[in-house]
Amino acid sequence: KNHGVSLVKGDDPYSPAYKILNPDLIPPVPESAFRDLIDSIHAERGFLLLVNFKQFRHTRGSLLTVEKKDGSGPVFEIVSNGKANTLDIVFSTENKQQIVSIEEADLAVGHWKNITLFVQEDRVQFYVGCEEVNTAELDASIQTILTQETPGVASLRIGKGAVKDRFM
Repeated sequence: KNHGVSLVKGDDPYSPAYKILNPDLIPPVPESAFRDLIDSIHAERGFLLLVNFKQFRHTRGSLLTVEKKDGSGPVFEIVSNGKANTLDIVFSTENKQQIVSIEEADLAVGHWKNITLFVQEDRVQFYVGCEEVNTAELDASIQTILTQETPGVASLRIGKGAVKDRFM
């Protein structure tokens, strides 16, 4: 069974690459592993996300999402928005959804991109390759967005999100 992905030739011949066929079939990260990630985020006051991906031109899709199990939307989501040429960070605080867009992302261009997202407290640094593209500030620290209680009420999903557009 393919779990919504198929193996493809990637940018790095020594690492597997997958094409997302159906993000709904990709299982969520197990809750125990998600709890460990949250513990690390709290200990380090942030996280480093490295992603190597290829996205169809002018498409929009979620790289990763922490989505509420009750279906009421994302707690935290990283969206590559090729339509607006942005990398969007969507997050919820106190029942209010917010979005921070990093401009001139140039990700949905049809060839492989290697990105690094460094989130430290309320600051986000975005790199493509070794070049810093931009920085942004969140209205809340990552520890207050992704709390110790989050794994009990939400799931970490890769390539699938609250965004209705599919990521390919």
